[in-house]
Amino acid sequence: MNKITCVYCKTPFSEPHDEHIIPNFLGGRKKSANIVCVKCNSEFGRTVEAEMSKQLNSLRVILGLLSSRGKKAPSIKGIKLKDGRIVNLNHGGKPVFAVPRIEKERQPDGTLCIKAFVGSEKQFKQIIKGHKRKGEIKNVAKVKGQEYIKEYLPLNLSLGGPDFFRATAKIAFNFLAILLSREEILSSQFDPLRDYIRKGEISKGASVWYDFDCPFALGTPIGPIDHSVAIACDPESNKIISWVRFYHSFCFRVEISNTYQGEKIGAYYRVNPIESKDSEDKWWPDDPNIFKKSFVHQSIHNMYEKMVEATGYILERWQDKSYNDITHEITEKCMQEVFGKPDGRIITEEDISKLAECIAERYVKFAFRLDSKANIKMNK
Repeated sequence: MNKITCVYCKTPFSEPHDEHIIPNFLGGRKKSANIVCVKCNSEFGRTVEAEMSKQLNSLRVILGLLSSRGKKAPSIKGIKLKDGRIVNLNHGGKPVFAVPRIEKERQPDGTLCIKAFVGSEKQFKQIIKGHKRKGEIKNVAKVKGQEYIKEYLPLNLSLGGPDFFRATAKIAFNFLAILLSREEILSSQFDPLRDYIRKGEISKGASVWYDFDCPFALGTPIGPIDHSVAIACDPESNKIISWVRFYHSFCFRVEISNTYQGEKIGAYYRVNPIESKDSEDKWWPDDPNIFKKSFVHQSIHNMYEKMVEATGYILERWQDKSYNDITHEITEKCMQEVFGKPDGRIITEEDISKLAECIAERYVKFAFRLDSKANIKMNK
């Protein structure tokens, strides 16, 4: 079997291993078996990619996004409310009480009032069923309603740090590895970036920084919160520069090389994590002076304002997505309930009236359930 050389440690390996250009947990679909050995891949997964996944997890949970393998993001656990109750934030931004709490009070007329702080109607029914078995109640006369969370759920969003930047640089280098020849990608000009990604060693030939003022689109958008990576190899300036953008909002610039002498190459790859779609094509930055741009120090206040703006954009997309998803779900369920399976009969005015009533009733129930009234506040 022919051996392949790992682009990171330069060690030959014979066991192909799929490496995603944009990580699987972000919905990345494009991959190659000729980039990284199993040893380096395991190390990256345990360190830099684990840190990136941790920092981006809040947004994945809120937006209800799946990995490219169809897996949900881990729930955010242990969010403490002002009254001491603990909630977990599940897929799609749905809060549920972590620990059920039951309060019982006998009313003057002899009825038993049970207040259950639970995560779902299903849990409530299970609790009522348990009280029936104990003989405490014979039947439920009335369910008064559901409570919703009236306060902000504080979530942390802090993008950055050594391991996050190394994982960002790795996305850029992965993409470069499929654009250049094997001989070029293994050349010594990329050793500074290799050492930075593998060991965290910082040198003059490689750097990563926030680029909130990135003035151009990284390819053609295919969704409202695409992840994207773009690379421009410019022999005239001897530079290779990459931009990596998360959720169409948080952009980072990666200086890959300043000694490049190969062909002029420009390309991008994007993935739409909502619809699991991706695209790639040739690309070149609109700004002709972009290769002359150097690191610009930004004040903490300016970076904070940029983070707030980017986070606001993402949460607006979440609200749009939530509304569209629930509207589709309600309409579909009501059509099944009213019309059943297609049988060729003519739809009557009575059918339309039943459908309208069904949709209205379900939508009102949705509007006042627990998760639709939970406010989310990101702590930058």
